[in-house]
Amino acid sequence: MASITPPEAELAELNREIEQLEAEQAVLEDQRQKRAKMAARAAWWQRYLQIARAVRRPAEKWEWWRMAVLLMGPAVCGVLALVLVDLVFQSTTLALFSLLLAAGTSLAILTLLFFRPADSLLASAVADSEVQARVANAHRNEASDRLSEVKQRLTKLVEDRRIRMASGRVQRAALLQRPWKGMSGVEWEDFVVEVCRTLGATVDRRGHSDQGAEMVVEFGERRVAVLASSSRDVLNSDVVQHVVAMKSRAHCGTCAIITNGRVTGAAQDFGPRNGCTIVGRDQFPDFVIGRISI
Repeated sequence: MASITPPEAELAELNREIEQLEAEQAVLEDQRQKRAKMAARAAWWQRYLQIARAVRRPAEKWEWWRMAVLLMGPAVCGVLALVLVDLVFQSTTLALFSLLLAAGTSLAILTLLFFRPADSLLASAVADSEVQARVANAHRNEASDRLSEVKQRLTKLVEDRRIRMASGRVQRAALLQRPWKGMSGVEWEDFVVEVCRTLGATVDRRGHSDQGAEMVVEFGERRVAVLASSSRDVLNSDVVQHVVAMKSRAHCGTCAIITNGRVTGAAQDFGPRNGCTIVGRDQFPDFVIGRISI
């Protein structure tokens, strides 16, 4: 039965963390946009109140100020619009329409600036708007900083994942470039140990028998009794029985034969039925790459 090796478990955990950060990034991006809109509205209201205060200030000295501005302002804007439109389009009808539109719009704007909010509330409204603008900016900056932090962490984790995946593939591919098919004896045993460690396992060598090198390979908490055999002869069911007995002696949950030789059809059938995974010459590349597990 296939299991997850420690590197694969770490990669799976890394993927989960990346997914969580991506979800958090989406939430923070939405939050930042909302807070940016709130900050923009607060800044707009603050500017409006400051303009209103500036427009009303001369009225403290001249009582006729408001009336003069409300009368002259629309008239001046209307005349300017009329002249400009007439020069550009040379249309009397369009010029008169622009005069009315400019005069009406400017009158509405000036009325708002003079009367909203009331004079008695203007000072406190300006003070409140400054506080609200500062708070909104602080919230926006907080969301932006948090989003930036998450993006940096996400970028680092994605790069870490890329390096892990790339280094693992390169390292495993490099193992298969070595002349493993012709190895025998201690050389094959050392090579199998190197492969298992590359796959994230710890290896405890237990000695040798006529069939090959005996070892206990641990993938996390899972213990596997392994026989590394480089026999030039075709391995048969007797070798499988030997490894199954070794599994019991070593108190392992499963067992496996890893060989660069050939295995009889009977052994290939007998092994899985007795909980023994057989990695032969044809299956060994897939084992190194990580496509099959023991």
